Amino acid sequence: MLTLDWSIIFVFINVIVLFLLLKKFLFAPVQNVLHQREMMIQQQLEQAEEKTVQAQAKLDEAQATIEASTNAAQQKAQKILEAASRKEKEYLQSTQQEANRILEETRKQAEQERQSLLAQTREELVLLAMDAARKAVGSSLDDSKQKALFQEMLDKVGDTNDR
Repeated sequence: MLTLDWSIIFVFINVIVLFLLLKKFLFAPVQNVLHQREMMIQQQLEQAEEKTVQAQAKLDEAQATIEASTNAAQQKAQKILEAASRKEKEYLQSTQQEANRILEETRKQAEQERQSLLAQTREELVLLAMDAARKAVGSSLDDSKQKALFQEMLDKVGDTNDR
């Protein structure tokens, strides 16, 4: 049969007491340390997640700022190009107008010189014709009548040439 030995009972009691003591003084503090460590790690993970979200928000903000700056710079460049194009067109128009004005003035001046030369030539032709007629006819007509007669003749000849 089974006999119970007091030594086994004492060993069994010692094991239970040792277990209770270890549970109270060793397992409980270790459990607390492990629990605190777990809580600390959880907090660090949450903080890391928050910082990641904040960093992403700042990155998005920075990208939006860069994009806005790029768009503003492109708009300014476009405005500058448009202004330069307008200035160029205005300059070309004013230059063309100035060239046209100078050309017109030159044409008018050339026409005036031409008319002046034609008048001088007619005057000389009248004088030459008067001298030739005086030599041929003699001096029977006075100078003013001869000049008027030759002028009328040249005007008629000029009218037929102009047509």
